[in-house]
Amino acid sequence: MQATLRVKINLAILFTCILAGLAAGMLLYTFESNRRQARFEEARAILENVFRQHESDLANEMFSAKRLALRQSLDEMMRFKGVCAATIYDGEGRMVLATDPTLQPPLPPEERAVLDRNATFEHTLTPGRTLAHYSNKIEVMGTHVGYIDVYYDLSGIEEESRMTLVLFFSSITGLLLCMSLLLNSLLDHSMIRPVRRLAEAMRSVGEGDVGRTVKAEGDDEIGQMTEAFNAMSTDLRLAAMAKDDNARQLEEINRQLSLKAAELARANTRLRELDRMKSAFLSSVSHELRTPLTSVRGFSKLIHKDYRTVCAALNACDDKTRRKIERIETNLEIIEKESERLTVMVNDVLDLSRIEEGRAQWRDVLLDTRAFLLETARTAQGFLAETPEVAFATDLPDNLPPVMADPDRLHQVLVNLLSNAAKFTLRGEVRLLAEARGDMVRMGVRDTGVGVPEGEWQKIFDKFHQAAKGDQIENKPKGTGLGLAISRNIVAHYGGRIWAEPAPGGGSMFLFELPAAQSLPAAEADD
Repeated sequence: MQATLRVKINLAILFTCILAGLAAGMLLYTFESNRRQARFEEARAILENVFRQHESDLANEMFSAKRLALRQSLDEMMRFKGVCAATIYDGEGRMVLATDPTLQPPLPPEERAVLDRNATFEHTLTPGRTLAHYSNKIEVMGTHVGYIDVYYDLSGIEEESRMTLVLFFSSITGLLLCMSLLLNSLLDHSMIRPVRRLAEAMRSVGEGDVGRTVKAEGDDEIGQMTEAFNAMSTDLRLAAMAKDDNARQLEEINRQLSLKAAELARANTRLRELDRMKSAFLSSVSHELRTPLTSVRGFSKLIHKDYRTVCAALNACDDKTRRKIERIETNLEIIEKESERLTVMVNDVLDLSRIEEGRAQWRDVLLDTRAFLLETARTAQGFLAETPEVAFATDLPDNLPPVMADPDRLHQVLVNLLSNAAKFTLRGEVRLLAEARGDMVRMGVRDTGVGVPEGEWQKIFDKFHQAAKGDQIENKPKGTGLGLAISRNIVAHYGGRIWAEPAPGGGSMFLFELPAAQSLPAAEADD
């Protein structure tokens, strides 16, 4: 259970009072210790003075063996205030005379040896009493005749010290208790109650009672905090009102957005249907065009061949006739070339349509990536030979992992990228490159050609992109506009990705990644 503010403050006051009491107790203990030591030294001086006053008498009486006189001398010593007992020993340490039968300890040789050098002074505890014990030797003209122990009663000093400590601690305890009660009352009035009211108000606001305020008492920090809370609560009430208004407006906006979303869904459905119809139309038209285009190509080649045979027999003809023959031959070449281009375009449309509809056939095998790329490079050297200003190079490391793919489809992707690079590179270099990237194999083509305009790097993979209005790059060779779209679909089929980016130093880089064969699941590899 968490401690309340009152408990924490009371604990702080109690801890402070305890520290103050301990500090005062340490000061009193030091003072009392010094006072007791002073009294102890005073007792030593008294005992030594008493001994010195009677030393000669004691020495003569010990030397003369006057026991009665010795007794009288001890009685005179007992008359001094505080002196409570005395014991006389002969030179062999045997007790001769003692005023208190309980204070006649034996005097062994080691203690006598100490007394022969110096007098001693120490505490002695007896049942019910604390005594100061002074010991010294007794001499007559340099001859040891005995020893003396004189005792001083310190019980009064000890009792006085105890009474002083009891009185002090009783006084300081009462004083600290009164201070604690006074501080507790003052803090309860000036801090605990205002904080409790403020906490209750905060709890109410937290439970939803926004706008609740608390009366501020005073201009201290708690009063300022109360004013800040009142301002915050008022702001929350205004914000709650604004939130309700915004919620109503948001609800209306959401309703309108729902209507728009429904319209967009219907429009999207319609667009999908139109796209499907367009694809179906293109596929149907492509199928319908393939047969006549094949016939046109075949007959144009046959006519061209027969025409050359006939014209070769006409060795002698005038210039006008020769020019007509050359014009007819040029037109036949144009017919063959354009029919071939249309056939490629029709095949691309049909190929893309089959891939998008899932009707394409995939003949996946485990490919040695480096060997396959080298074979593709030999194919590319054929159409790159037409532009001697462009060098062709490869960057294929030996440790490329294999890939599982249809070799014809992968060849189609690479040839599309290489042919595009050849079309748009007038001089410089076209490079076929590959590298292993974790569990993927990255392949691609880098060129030093004209590059791709900013903002077109993603659009170039759309169908018919180059044929759309505004998408033409100046002086770009003609094409179907389907090669990159087909390549993107082939790469996506194998769980890879394809992208384009500017090449360092100018030109373009067309890259794609395919999963390495060892990273594929067994089931997928079997397919």
